[in-house]
Amino acid sequence: MVRDTTVLQMTIAPIPYRHRSLYQFASTSPVASATETTSGNSAIRRKLTMRSTPSRGDTDWNDRRMQIVLDQARTLGLKLEEKSPEALAVLDKIKHLENEGYEFEAADASFELLVRKALGQYRPFFELVEYHVSIRKNSAHGFDACEATIKLSVNGEKVYTVAEGDGPVNALDAALRTALIRFFPKLEQMKLVDYKVRIIDSTSGTAAKTRVFIESSDGDSTWATVGVSYDIIEASWLALRDSVDYLLSRK
Repeated sequence: MVRDTTVLQMTIAPIPYRHRSLYQFASTSPVASATETTSGNSAIRRKLTMRSTPSRGDTDWNDRRMQIVLDQARTLGLKLEEKSPEALAVLDKIKHLENEGYEFEAADASFELLVRKALGQYRPFFELVEYHVSIRKNSAHGFDACEATIKLSVNGEKVYTVAEGDGPVNALDAALRTALIRFFPKLEQMKLVDYKVRIIDSTSGTAAKTRVFIESSDGDSTWATVGVSYDIIEASWLALRDSVDYLLSRK
């Protein structure tokens, strides 16, 4: 297992409106429901609402969840047999991740990657060695700087890149794609078109977990991914990694 090492240096200060970008701010109010999300897979997302709370050993509830997973997988063109080891593994993984704060009804691409991993149809295109994100604010000289450095292993080759951006996530996105684009030119077409953040447990204040949804497009289709962490940068990284993985895994 590759260890993710995250170092975040951040000074929060007001950002002039003209300099704001998609990645510099996001609503922390509850994320729009699946029916409000624009995507070719909106119908799929509506079907993946599985977060009711069952009593322990509720067989009917587990069967309903299993059927939702099977229907979703079939819609994506993935064959899962009812109560097969793969289907049970997917269901167990979803339960575990939902307990961690994940939601998949608005993250079709993350769900598809999860199923492909269970079916043995997934191969990693890169491995993270480490990343570092920093934000510098100099009020006296009137400049902001967001910079990300990233180290990856791609086909056994170590790749190290540095990129600046209009916010920490934008900088991390730029560094990741700069590192990968010579290996995978199709990333040239990928754009992040939406970025949402939700505080999962608002009573914990700044120690709360965050859920990040990212919607991406290659000009022909759109897909959405999710990441959850106490660290908003790590949550963003998890969603961003899934977004890139999803595009690269498509035929």
